[in-house]
Amino acid sequence: MNKVKSIQEKIRVAEESVKGLSPDSALREKAFELVLKSLLQKTTYSGKKLPSAFAGKKKVSRTKAKQKVSEKKESELKLDESELQKLKVFYNKFQPTGGERCVFVLANFLRLKLSKDGFHEGDVEYCYQKLLNLRTKNLPPMTSTQIKRNLNWLVAPSRKKQWLLVNSEGLYEMSPEGIITFNGMIGEDDKEDKLKK
Repeated sequence: MNKVKSIQEKIRVAEESVKGLSPDSALREKAFELVLKSLLQKTTYSGKKLPSAFAGKKKVSRTKAKQKVSEKKESELKLDESELQKLKVFYNKFQPTGGERCVFVLANFLRLKLSKDGFHEGDVEYCYQKLLNLRTKNLPPMTSTQIKRNLNWLVAPSRKKQWLLVNSEGLYEMSPEGIITFNGMIGEDDKEDKLKK
């Protein structure tokens, strides 16, 4: 398949992936851009990279990224009383069921409320422990190992829930699919939490 056909196919896939989104054209347009950007960064069917504005970005092998993530890091977060209340309110707004969704909500708290584009498992575990201390209801029981496993499940490209990525520093960050999924989870009254254009 030549490059033009490959790009056309990726545009078609991106259009299909946002077809079911809300009629809010700005959200649909942003979602389309994010999905298309993600698709263009991946390799073509022939195995060659597409020339794009993103071609200069250095790729890190999956093993190196996993090694960096596998080293457990302690969180440097120190939430004050008001931030702890924001954490509890943010978590309770979604009432996530299961470990994966719990970790995903905590990842979005780190991204949106604490402005952390990249985070590690220690940050997620810190937030989880604080929720335990605040006696948060409907918090799934998880150990450090289970938090790590849930993060790895959210990164796995073979699954439909690849809502997180691992960057070159070995930190987790939100994938375009993760942003779209999170925006679909929040209501119209919570527009400040949505990705800004």
